[in-house]
Amino acid sequence: MKKYAVAIYQRDKNNHEKISAIVVDAESEEEAFAVAVGKIIKNDGKFNNFAFTAWHCTEEGYWE
Repeated sequence: MKKYAVAIYQRDKNNHEKISAIVVDAESEEEAFAVAVGKIIKNDGKFNNFAFTAWHCTEEGYWE
């Protein structure tokens, strides 16, 4: 497993905006996104229109 920082931007139908940043363990950016979305849904109970990006953390602690 690798560490990924995932940033997710959401906007609902009323144009309310929210940015979430979560660090997760995953094998790929896609898996990191899925894990992060699951955590958001668990905490907020919903998930709206979105955009996301994910960064992999190297062993030295730098984000790629």
